[in-house]
Amino acid sequence: MIFRLANHADDPKLRSLMRETVVPGHIKLVYAREPDFFVAYRDNDEQTQVIVAEDQGRINGVACRSVRNLLVNGKPSPVGYLSGLRLRASVRNSTALARGYAYLKTLHADQQVPFYLTTIIQGNRTAQEILTSGRAGLPSYLPIGSYLTHVCPIRKSLVPPGVQGEVQIDAASQIPMDELKDYLLREGARRQFFPVPASTGQSSGILRSIGHDHVLVARKQGKIVGTLAVWNQEKSKQHIVAGYSPFFRICRPVINLGLLAGNFHVLPRAGGVLRCGVAALICIRDNDQAVFKKMLRYAFAMASASGLQQLAIGLHERDPLAPALKDFLHVVYRSGVYLVSWEGRPSDDLLGGTLVPYLEIGML
Repeated sequence: MIFRLANHADDPKLRSLMRETVVPGHIKLVYAREPDFFVAYRDNDEQTQVIVAEDQGRINGVACRSVRNLLVNGKPSPVGYLSGLRLRASVRNSTALARGYAYLKTLHADQQVPFYLTTIIQGNRTAQEILTSGRAGLPSYLPIGSYLTHVCPIRKSLVPPGVQGEVQIDAASQIPMDELKDYLLREGARRQFFPVPASTGQSSGILRSIGHDHVLVARKQGKIVGTLAVWNQEKSKQHIVAGYSPFFRICRPVINLGLLAGNFHVLPRAGGVLRCGVAALICIRDNDQAVFKKMLRYAFAMASASGLQQLAIGLHERDPLAPALKDFLHVVYRSGVYLVSWEGRPSDDLLGGTLVPYLEIGML
């Protein structure tokens, strides 16, 4: 087996691997990448290297190393991210993982970043035990808490709430771009690893990928007090239901009756697509929960108008905005967040400082 960087000629094999890899859980999902595996990375303007494990022309594994410009202790800094690890069952008990990390270490020698962020889904004990063991030349995995994905079902034909109080909510297309970017840079610095908006006056990176009409901006007395976007990634990423756990197979008809009664979308049959958007650029001044809740109601209405069935909202367990989600119907999925490094322990302010980690769920 050889390890190398993928190129566009590998696209059909990579998409095939993604379709064949099922992520376990009560709802078994396939995270498809149609019609082009690479398009999501190009849209985000991030530097991404796609690593493949190949044996006699067959791709048996894939993982991604990305470099992103994030706010670290309030200052823009390049940070690595490891994501998208997929291995065929036939190689999971082989030396493929250790050899893949040995290859990754050679890429890390370019010294672009001092460390990497990554997440491991809770319940995936095998992956957690292997990756955090430090054996066979693996880097150190240092935990920095849990990442909570709140999946909220979306009602059909949901109407945006009317004007309430002093807060006015508009699309970012109605806001001067420099004003919006200044706000994101200033307020985003209150979170660890918040994405850095481009310095130019033009849209780029995540703002361009989401689209200005899908970024909500809250203003009070003319000043921005919050942002929250609805990121529909269906053109590059799809969630396909591969099946259900025995418990959910039995309960799905009852669950669907309850969802129908509440005017929500039902859970699709195996093979169906689960239309799920993600919340992005969550940046609320002074962690004002009233503003956050109002923006969520607008976001749900925007998601409903787009035909989305669910909206996923990702927050670190220490995020002071998380309690606001108790007011909304949701299911929580928990992942561990780790700093990955070959150079030893990162500084203490990254591991347990006062700044709460922020990860864009749409870029995990």
